[in-house]
Amino acid sequence: MLTGNPVVAKAVAELFGSDEEADCKIVFYVKERVPGEDGASEEAGCSPSRRPADDDAAPSRKTRKVEREIGSSLPGHKFVLRSTSEWFRTKIGRWAGEAPNVGGADDLGLELRVSLNSEEEEPAARAAIGFAYTGRVQAGSIREALEVRRQAAYLQVEGGVEACDEFIRGRLQAASGSSSSNGGAHGGAAQPPALEFFECVALFPDSVEGPSFAALLACAKQALVTHFPDALAVLNTPRLRKQLLALPAVAVEVLLAAEAFGTDTEASVLLLLAVWMEANFNRTDAPTRERLCRLVRLVQLGRTYLSCVLPALAAAFSKGGAENSPLSHNLTREELSAAGETIYDLTSPWYSFAARPQCVPDEGATYGWSISEQELKEALEAGGDEIRLRLARFQEGMSYMAARGFLWRPSIDIESGASAAGLFLCCDTSSAYQLPKKRVAGVVCLDTDLAVHCWEGSAREVDIVLGFGALSQFCIGHSRGTDDVLPLLQPAEIGGAGGPLAAWGRYLHGGKLSGSLKLRPPPRAAAGAVAAPQ
Repeated sequence: MLTGNPVVAKAVAELFGSDEEADCKIVFYVKERVPGEDGASEEAGCSPSRRPADDDAAPSRKTRKVEREIGSSLPGHKFVLRSTSEWFRTKIGRWAGEAPNVGGADDLGLELRVSLNSEEEEPAARAAIGFAYTGRVQAGSIREALEVRRQAAYLQVEGGVEACDEFIRGRLQAASGSSSSNGGAHGGAAQPPALEFFECVALFPDSVEGPSFAALLACAKQALVTHFPDALAVLNTPRLRKQLLALPAVAVEVLLAAEAFGTDTEASVLLLLAVWMEANFNRTDAPTRERLCRLVRLVQLGRTYLSCVLPALAAAFSKGGAENSPLSHNLTREELSAAGETIYDLTSPWYSFAARPQCVPDEGATYGWSISEQELKEALEAGGDEIRLRLARFQEGMSYMAARGFLWRPSIDIESGASAAGLFLCCDTSSAYQLPKKRVAGVVCLDTDLAVHCWEGSAREVDIVLGFGALSQFCIGHSRGTDDVLPLLQPAEIGGAGGPLAAWGRYLHGGKLSGSLKLRPPPRAAAGAVAAPQ
């Protein structure tokens, strides 16, 4: 296989942008209309039949087309352009017999005019021509590479499209490898390449079925799922949740359709969609929302969602509420009739029993939480016969832990004068569903341990743990726990001094009261077809 002479390749690359041996020049321009007249002009935005009756009274709105040059001209070398671009080869062949200075060009000879849609396209067009000389993609980001790709396709620069795809694929794969080794949910402040790629949907080619871009799209999909590994990671990590809300609908569609996207139960997938939909409802149309809804595996939602949550959503929507919920698709009589004819579309993901990966390992996943001393002190000083503390923050900064499609919060209840405090776990529906309080009545099971850390000085002692088994039932909108499970120090033990926090001394360390919530995977029957963790 011929690899070419590197000396020649270097010499050709050095000709880019150089006047040396240049025999043509490339001019970039945009077409626009300006006030005035030409032979074929019409009043802008006004058909002849609707022109003002009094032409003298109305201001002139006639325009003419002009070509406005943008940027500086680029010295060209016909032997390079002919060899690397079908577009330039055709132009040079067409204009070769014309006057040597077409369009009034200077001593560089032939002037090759490149029409662009906007002034912003000029750097990418220049870079695409640069690739014809150097074989290198000059881009600092995925967006820039996609812009160069578009111009390389327009100018028919041989190898340019494929080189841009390889550049982008390298960025995506490097980020995926880094995310895999760092747990996916961590990283720097720079925008992940997969997110940048899907933000540039407007730059995708009209047909994404070409082999080069199809392979690139598959790589981007894999990188997206690597970054957003599962529903619980996204819902319980503020950074990932914020990034999810900024995703376009096409990226969310990729995520929900991916077989590698994990969850604890399918209900958490629906919750994730509801959270995204609440923030993006006005950026989507009805067909898009319906398409996204149909990616939820309905038959795997579980009894609580199917018998309690979905009916509540349907009832709220029928009464004019929950318009922005993920299931707010109002069926017409025609749609119901069509559905009755086919009954079930078993090809739809709604009826899919394909297993999603189980994201909760067999040994469980632990979420740390804490209440600051200041928050505890303020609550105690506020007094009252009964104090209910729901001020806990989880390690990632969230005020709840999402699991099983619901939100879970620890609660510490304190009765005035009691020798011990109660520890409870609260279960709520998400506000993303836009359901009135107490609209959802039902129970949900959660296999978990709720713990409070105990300290003796700086040494960690045995935690106080409130355990809930796989069949432990929580009423939605309520809490479950035990009174008097957290013994408090009595005045005799602390000498009657120390302020309101003194009784809590064994639970305070590092300026906070802390604990953990250990989540175990649901039984397979409760998880639908969610697969066991590998």
